[in-house]
Amino acid sequence: MGNNKKWIGWNKPITVLTLSAIVILAAIYFLIIGRAKAPGCFQFNDGTLQKWTLDQLYDTYSKPYKKIATFIPGTPPTYKTYTPFSLVNYQNIALAAATNLYLVSDPKVKSADIILESPNLSKDPNWQNSVGYSIDVRREFYSPCFDPPKSFFAQLQLKIIDTSDNSEHLLAERDQTGNFKFHEIKFNKPYSLKWKWGKTLKLKTKSLSPSGYKVKHIRIRFTMPGWISKEECFFRGKWKIGNVCPLK
Repeated sequence: MGNNKKWIGWNKPITVLTLSAIVILAAIYFLIIGRAKAPGCFQFNDGTLQKWTLDQLYDTYSKPYKKIATFIPGTPPTYKTYTPFSLVNYQNIALAAATNLYLVSDPKVKSADIILESPNLSKDPNWQNSVGYSIDVRREFYSPCFDPPKSFFAQLQLKIIDTSDNSEHLLAERDQTGNFKFHEIKFNKPYSLKWKWGKTLKLKTKSLSPSGYKVKHIRIRFTMPGWISKEECFFRGKWKIGNVCPLK
């Protein structure tokens, strides 16, 4: 018995079918290429942390800059360094600092920081001679009670090695007036940030050309509220980053 079913497109000219196939193949090719890893980029699409680390939790306004200790009830009560966030790979698309409960017990701490740091890049040729970097950021860190404005920020940082004396220097993005630049990060909104320092890096006492330094670490500092008085309003959720790429 013959097959009486008619396949869609069976009576179309071969050129139409060919063009349709080309469109489909082009779309598949675009998806594959779009997910391919660009040289030097951290896209976190392999299920791992890609050797990134998390440093926490700092009092934003402390001088000298120091970590926060939190109250631990008991007999006698004690204090220990507070580490509410865990670093996780999020669905093969991002790196996330996540917490189910964020509690700063010292009312003197008005604002707090965490820092995400890349692995050592000093031997990665993709990051040497770069003139900046770009990064995607998203905040899914929230309180069920409120979302105070001007309280959540990302600061782009860079650690380099001065090859003239092997000294290390920590730098941060600055605005056109020379002040440190902090990007306000609103809840559940995607951001694509870029810091382009150019062909010259300025230290306190001198400037360095790309041949005079090595990029060692990329660092992202996230700032958020500190002490919250009401338990039902404690923060929870994630800070996410992705597509951390050198600029040439």
